[in-house]
Amino acid sequence: MARPAPEIADALHLLTGDGRDRQARALAGAYLAVRSPEDAAGVARSDPDRLVPLLLDAARGVSEERHWDLVHAFRVAGVLA
Repeated sequence: MARPAPEIADALHLLTGDGRDRQARALAGAYLAVRSPEDAAGVARSDPDRLVPLLLDAARGVSEERHWDLVHAFRVAGVLA
């Protein structure tokens, strides 16, 4: 989880592109459990249409508070209206 946001985004793209959604959600959840919502916003910037829903779903799996923190971070970063 020490990888920079662009590398995490690339890994999520590869996993979802290969139809490995369960693994993508697991990676996203692990990332969100240890990194800040602002870091996750950096991940989402590369492809908001695909990654915002994935990350929000994973955040709900971490906690409701993490989900709302992520919504706020996405709005501040301009990746969520």
